[in-house]
Amino acid sequence: FGVQLGVLLGSTTLLFQGNHKEKASSTPADPLQKALGGSDVVVFSTAGCPSCMQTENALLAQGIEFKKVPLPSYQAAIGEATGRGPASHFVWVKGSCVGNGKEVQSMLAAGTFQEMLAA
Repeated sequence: FGVQLGVLLGSTTLLFQGNHKEKASSTPADPLQKALGGSDVVVFSTAGCPSCMQTENALLAQGIEFKKVPLPSYQAAIGEATGRGPASHFVWVKGSCVGNGKEVQSMLAAGTFQEMLAA
């Protein structure tokens, strides 16, 4: 799976890409669960999506590191896991979906997102 880490510099976000290798297991893992591994915060987003970039920048502005995963590959699995319809992006914290950009930005403003990470 490809991994992108964001770095906030002024008003510009630079994304560094690298390869993340999962350890092989004797039992094939659910691809969604594999994508969620390795980071407390995972952002499933769509390339070129302005709302996705706003959410990513809001996380970075709070100093919150995240793993970025391309949403199109996981849209069906996310819909099945959450019962939610299609969206341009979803954010997960510690293996649980916490919502889309508007929901996450509200949580950041209220401090609840940070509380979830600290728990």
